[in-house]
Amino acid sequence: MMRLLDNVLPSEYKAPDGSIFSFRTDFRDWIMFETLMLDKDVPDRDKAFMAAQLIFPKLPDCDVSEFMLWFYRGGTVPKKRTKNKPGRTGSAAYSYEHDEELIYAAFMQCYNIDLCESDMHWWKFRALFEGLSEDTKLRKVMGYRTMDISEKALGAERAKHYKELKAAYALPKYLSEQQKIDEMKRILNKG
Repeated sequence: MMRLLDNVLPSEYKAPDGSIFSFRTDFRDWIMFETLMLDKDVPDRDKAFMAAQLIFPKLPDCDVSEFMLWFYRGGTVPKKRTKNKPGRTGSAAYSYEHDEELIYAAFMQCYNIDLCESDMHWWKFRALFEGLSEDTKLRKVMGYRTMDISEKALGAERAKHYKELKAAYALPKYLSEQQKIDEMKRILNKG
């Protein structure tokens, strides 16, 4: 379970043999972790090792796949799957790669945090990202991408309007949050 309000956020991994290994906690490293894990140009068989190299300055002599997934998820245990919330689709809401300007602007707008100059723990970044105001352009765009645009839900006129917005802000084929986690599990469990 994520413990943001504790005084110390995790920055060390304790291996089964008791050895302690420091690991990178900066949000940029974990965005790169996600990007690597979902990169279709990198063979799956290489991803677990490359991810461990990215995250650990000194590689542990054990499998760290479960640990990396746990940390990536913010220290949370996966929730049981349920159907999408009403009004939401399984579409990807955002992409770190395609939305970097919107993410940067949203952090400045909401928190006055310059992400180019910040050294922020991944878990703090995730919490702040989740708490971004609905007034940010990023949140509005995320809403367009995931909105149910059926005429039944909105009526013909509004459905047409939101369909245009959804198309204007559509991401290239990208995975939803749960699909990202599932893909990472699949890859890391192979390695």
